[in-house]
Amino acid sequence: MKQLTTLIALFFYLNSLATTYYVDASTGLDSNNGTTIATAWKSIAKVNSAVLKGGDFVLFARGQTYRGNLIPKSGTASANISYGAYGSGNKPLFLGSISRKLTGDWINVGTNLWKTSNIATIGGEAVDAGNLIFNNEASVGWKVSSLSLVTGQGRFYSDVASKTVTMYSEGNPGLVYSNIEIALCQHIINESDKSYLTIENLDLRYTGAHGIGGSNTHHIIIRDVDFSYIGGSYLNNITRYGNGVEFYDAAHDNSVDRCIFNQIYDAALTNQGDQVNCQQYNIYYRNNIIRSSEYSFELWLRGTGASLHDIYFENNTCLDAGVCWAHEQRVDPNASHLSFWGTWATFSNIVIRNNIFSNSVGAGIFEGKTNLADLNTSKVILNNNDWYVTNMLAVMTGWDSVKPGPINTYYNWNYYRSNTKQDVNSITSNPLITSEFVITSKSPCVNAGTVSTATTDYIGTSRPQGNGWDIGAFEFKSPVSFK
Repeated sequence: MKQLTTLIALFFYLNSLATTYYVDASTGLDSNNGTTIATAWKSIAKVNSAVLKGGDFVLFARGQTYRGNLIPKSGTASANISYGAYGSGNKPLFLGSISRKLTGDWINVGTNLWKTSNIATIGGEAVDAGNLIFNNEASVGWKVSSLSLVTGQGRFYSDVASKTVTMYSEGNPGLVYSNIEIALCQHIINESDKSYLTIENLDLRYTGAHGIGGSNTHHIIIRDVDFSYIGGSYLNNITRYGNGVEFYDAAHDNSVDRCIFNQIYDAALTNQGDQVNCQQYNIYYRNNIIRSSEYSFELWLRGTGASLHDIYFENNTCLDAGVCWAHEQRVDPNASHLSFWGTWATFSNIVIRNNIFSNSVGAGIFEGKTNLADLNTSKVILNNNDWYVTNMLAVMTGWDSVKPGPINTYYNWNYYRSNTKQDVNSITSNPLITSEFVITSKSPCVNAGTVSTATTDYIGTSRPQGNGWDIGAFEFKSPVSFK
C-alpha cells in the first residue's frame, strides 16, 4: 500500500511539472515563450525545435492553418507528450503542400505548358510533387511520368532535379484556378523512432507521402484526426506513396481511434515492413470512418525472423474502396477494403471484426497468396462483419509486367467462405447508414456484432446499447449526431 501511495504521488508530481505550449499561426510569434495563449508560438518549425518533456502538451489554435512537417518528440513511460488543439472552430489544419495560386507563380514554357518557378519545401529540400489540389478540392491534377505526357488540362510532371512542376493549362493556372496546392513528398507528421506520444484533434491534408508515417514506433495514440488527399509521390516507377497512417517495421502498442480518412492514394490504415527480426504487436484500429481510399486496411510483414501478432481492426465503417482520385491514375489499380500482399513473417491473432465494408471498385479482400495462407483461420479471425460488396475475394494469380500490376481472379461470397472458413457469422446486407455514417434503427448491423476491444463508439457511446455489439463505428442510439 505504501508503494502504491508513493507511485501515485510521483505521478501527480511529474504531471505538476508539465507545461502546456500554445501555437497560433495568425497572432503568434516564435520569439514568444509559448506558455500562454497571449504568448503563443507561430510555426511548426518552432515546435520542432522546442525542448519538451513527458507530460507536456503542444496545442494548436483551431481555425488556423499550419504549413510544414511536424516532427514530434517522445514522452516517457509515465507520461506521453501530446499534440492537440485549443479554442473553438474547425480543427487546426496541417498542410503538407505549398500554395501556387498566383499568376506570378507560373511561367509559360510552351503551348499550354506552364512551369513553376520553384517547388522547394519549406526546408529548401527538393522533393517530388505527388498531387495538385485545385479550388479547395473541387478537382485534382493528374501526375504523369514524363514531360511528353503533359497533354491535357491538369496533367503535370514533377522534375525533382530542377525543383519545378510543369502542368498543362489552357491559360495561366493562376487565372484558371482560384486556388492551387502542390502536395510534396514528406509525411505531414513523421513519427519515426517516436514513442509515448499522443496526436489528436488535427486535420491533415495535401501531402505526396503519408499523413502520419514512420518506422520503429511504440505507445503512440492517434485519435480524432482527419486525413484527406494523401499521397501521390513516387516511391519507385510502379509504387506511389501514400497511406493515412502507416506503422512501418518495428511497431507495438499503438492505436488509431475515431479518425476520418478520405481520398487516400493507397491505404487508409496499415502496419507493414521488411526489417529483419521486426516485431509488430498490440496495434489497434477502432471506430474509424474510412472513405474513398484504394485500400481501407493493408497488412504485410516480410523480414527474416519477423513476427506479427495481436493486431485488431474493429468497429470501423469502410466505404467506397477505390472510388477516389487516385484509382484511375494508378498503374496498379487494385481496390479492396482489406489488402494482404503476402506475409512471410510468423503471424497470429489478427482480428478483423464488427466492421462495415460497403462498395468496392475491386473486391472486398485482396489476397496476394494463391494458397490463401494469409487467411488461415488459426492466424487470422474475420467475423461479424457486414460485407456489402459485389466481388468478395481477389486472389493474385500472376503479375502483368507491361501494365504493370497484379493479375487477379475474382470469387464470390460463397467461394470465399467455403475456402477460407472465415466470416461465418458475417452478413452481406446494405448497412443502411445515414449521411453522417450512423446506422439506423432498421440496419442489419444493430446487435449483429460481437464483443470487441472497442468498448465505446465514435462519439463515446458505451457498447453495447442493445443485446449485442453493433457493427460499424456507431452504436445505434436515437437520436444521434457527431457534428
